[in-house]
Amino acid sequence: AELIDQGFLSKATIIIQNVTQPHDCPKMWPEAYQGGIVLNRVRNKLIIDWVEKLPYPSLVIVKDLTHLRILQDLLIARGVRSESVSGVTRLDERQKLLKKLRSNKLDTLVCSTIFDEGIDLPELKSLIVAAAGKSVTKVLQRLGRVLRVHHSKDTAYLLDFRDKQSKVLHRHSDMRIQTYKSEGYTITEV
Repeated sequence: AELIDQGFLSKATIIIQNVTQPHDCPKMWPEAYQGGIVLNRVRNKLIIDWVEKLPYPSLVIVKDLTHLRILQDLLIARGVRSESVSGVTRLDERQKLLKKLRSNKLDTLVCSTIFDEGIDLPELKSLIVAAAGKSVTKVLQRLGRVLRVHHSKDTAYLLDFRDKQSKVLHRHSDMRIQTYKSEGYTITEV
């Protein structure tokens, strides 16, 4: 909050999308993640809907390569200019994709957690955290992707989810939301 007030970081609008559809989600983490996050059609549709609503360029962060492919296919089907990048993407190809995103030749980049840190995209206007999880460090690193100051934006947007499909997913999403609150951000829940 202090860095935003001093003009070193962009103002942030944090949106939390509730995912409340009934789901027979397993209780243990790996299975709950697959069923409640990666293969969850309702949640994935919400992600795509938000990609279309939020300003470009945007970044969608996933943890699972199956999730990356699902979201990339859905974005292409909707006509969103989108590409995907993961740890198997060659470094020169990653650089080309980042250049396309920076020059508005690409609306959205779906990426694995390789972009949690180590990239500088001040032009980025929106970040969709599709990955879930609970790590405070990851939450702050991801938020940092979109908060860089740039003349083309007044406000940076971050979308995350309150996942209610299982107790473990709900607890993890509550931990992420608490991190945003502890950093002083105002949160809008929908």
